[in-house]
Amino acid sequence: MATQRGLNQGELTACAPTPDDMILYCKAAEDGRSMGDCPFTHSVRMALHTKQLSCEPRPTSPINKPQWLSAPPFNGAIPALKHGGDCYTDSNKILHYLDFFFDPQDELFKPEGEDKSENKSENKSENKSENKSENKSENKSENKSENKGSSAPLSPSIISATSSFFPSAAAYLVNTDQSSEAGVLTNLQAELTKLEAVVTTSSNYFANTPKLSHIDCELAPKLHILKVASEGLKVGVTFEEDLLKDCPNLVAYCKFIFEDEAFLSGKDYDDATVIWGWKCARGEVGIAAA
Repeated sequence: MATQRGLNQGELTACAPTPDDMILYCKAAEDGRSMGDCPFTHSVRMALHTKQLSCEPRPTSPINKPQWLSAPPFNGAIPALKHGGDCYTDSNKILHYLDFFFDPQDELFKPEGEDKSENKSENKSENKSENKSENKSENKSENKSENKGSSAPLSPSIISATSSFFPSAAAYLVNTDQSSEAGVLTNLQAELTKLEAVVTTSSNYFANTPKLSHIDCELAPKLHILKVASEGLKVGVTFEEDLLKDCPNLVAYCKFIFEDEAFLSGKDYDDATVIWGWKCARGEVGIAAA
């Protein structure tokens, strides 16, 4: 039976995708060819690494963007994951797509309020077959030993706190008006305080998961951008001592996640590229020329 797989195109596809022929169109750096500093692209690449999927990154500037990507329904949006004949934009949708079709044991998402361990327990009690029950017990113990998937559903407070952080960070980084600097800084610090209130201290990963979750994929690149750009663009500002001065748990999280293998695998850009990207956003320099 055909199922609707396209998240943007609405095309019907009769079979599940295979893990090949993936191209990720993404923001280019100043030279128009190297990887840019887009945190949304970085989050997708963290997920690709976690799923052990091969994907060709194609840094793309507004000048050399493919015509089909510039046209509706995509309208030039990047990152854009082209997989065979399908294309998916919006990093959150891409993460959902990767999570649904590839290596479900290493799930990045866990539906809000759903405790899969309870569901498995209920299914086991309803199953009268001793062989199936034994197999499920074995599989469950193997999964636990391998730390597969998340250990608890994400709370609404975590989802809310992480989703509202980056707009305030971006507003702070692009601001050049000293008369409004105090206001945008106050708003940013309020959002960082929200993160501090929900970041767990019982696990190195943000949402108390034994392995990387979508929250880490989405949040870590944005925190890194804030660190590099604030210290590079705001005179006298240091990330830990100024912006995170009242957020010790968040400081510890950043130190851990910035050294995580998946984070480093997706970070194909240097600090100078981050500074250039935000100078573009502030209107101080031009976009990639090639």
